[in-house]
Amino acid sequence: MKTGKDRKLPTESAGLYGPRWFPDNRSLAIAVRDANDPGIGIYKTDSQTGDRTMLLHDDVDFTVNYHDISPDGKALFYMRVEREEGVRRIMLRDLQTGEEEELFRGPASEALAISCSPDGRWIACLNRSDNRVLRAISTSGGEPRELLRYHEKGNFVPSGPAWTPDSKYVLFSKRDDGAD
Repeated sequence: MKTGKDRKLPTESAGLYGPRWFPDNRSLAIAVRDANDPGIGIYKTDSQTGDRTMLLHDDVDFTVNYHDISPDGKALFYMRVEREEGVRRIMLRDLQTGEEEELFRGPASEALAISCSPDGRWIACLNRSDNRVLRAISTSGGEPRELLRYHEKGNFVPSGPAWTPDSKYVLFSKRDDGAD
C-alpha cells in the first residue's frame, strides 16, 4: 500500500484458494492445487520470496478445503472431508507438533466456509445448502452455538463469514431477494 507496487508470487499451480495472512504479516496460508498433483495442499508461503512450506496435504482418504490461521500463527483450522465415512470435519492442527483435534462434524454433502475470530476463541462457519446455518464453534471444544438459520436457494456464498476486530460480531453475505 505504501509504494503502490504490485508483486506477483511465482507459482506453477493449477489453482490457489483462500489466502490467509499469518500474524507475521509476511507469510500466507494458501490452499494450492498443483498442476502435476491432483490433490490440494495448504502451504505457508513467504510473500517476499514465494518460498513455500507444506502445512498439510490431502490424501486418498480425505480432501482438505476451507482454512484459516489462528491469531498467534500456531494453529491451522481447516475443513476435512472424509470420503469413505461421508463426513465433513472442522479440524484444529497444531503447526508445531502436527497434532490434530476435531472441533465439528457434519455431513460431507454440506460445504462449510470457516473463519477464526481475532481473539482465537471461536470459529464461525456457514454452510452452503439451501437451509443455511451460521454457527460459532469454540476452539477449545464443546457444542457449536447456532447464531442464525435462514433459507437461501443455491450453493452460492460470495464470501465466507468474517469477524469484526473485537470478535463480537460475525459478518456474512446473504442475497437480498426480498424473501426470508
